[in-house]
Amino acid sequence: MDIDRIARSGGRTEDRRTRAKQRIDQFKSDLAKQFLQRGVAERIKDGLRTNLGDAINSPGNIGDIATVFHAALERLTGEPA
Repeated sequence: MDIDRIARSGGRTEDRRTRAKQRIDQFKSDLAKQFLQRGVAERIKDGLRTNLGDAINSPGNIGDIATVFHAALERLTGEPA
């Protein structure tokens, strides 16, 4: 998952949060350009939402790494994670 690579890439936490949000924006844009059957895009987003939630709750993803996943989930859902 691109977000995982971003979360672990080092550097300032705020920079990684910004890059994760930008990646989610790109994901949404790419998904919108696809010609998908009704409900498929939502299932794809639900899968990503689940994966991000799992990453947030993983014991190995603490501190600043978890905050990057939180930022991505908030951007995906439009609500606080």
